[in-house]
This record gives sequence, structure tokens and C-alpha cells, in this order.
Amino acid sequence: MALGLLDSAQLDELQVRLAEGEEMISRYAEAGLRMSEGCSLDQELVEIKQQTQPAMALLKENELILQKENE
Repeated sequence: MALGLLDSAQLDELQVRLAEGEEMISRYAEAGLRMSEGCSLDQELVEIKQQTQPAMALLKENELILQKENE
């Protein structure tokens, strides 16, 4: 179907469909961005847990020592 052969109603419908397609692409791009940000946050959480693990282990050890002393 050539563009020169489209009537006004067909052009209007084509514009609506084009706008819908652009909206869908925009939503897809936003979802992809949110997913990549989520992955980044997950990785940061893993790194934070790794960094705090020694301190948490020491805290737990101190807590056990205090419990034994209080018995």
C-alpha cells in the first residue's frame, strides 16, 4: 500500500498505530532500564554483604563471649 494512495482516515489510523508503537517501544526501554538498575542494585547488595561479613562475624563472636560471661 503506497502512502500516496491512503485516504485521510487511513492516514489517521496509521498515525495512531505509529504512536501506539512508539509508546510500546518507550515502555519496553524503560522496563529494560529498570531491570538493569535492579541488577546493579543486586550486585551492590552482594558487595556490601561481602564487605560487612567480617564485622558481622566479629560481632557474633563478641555476642557469644558476652553470653558465656553472663552465665
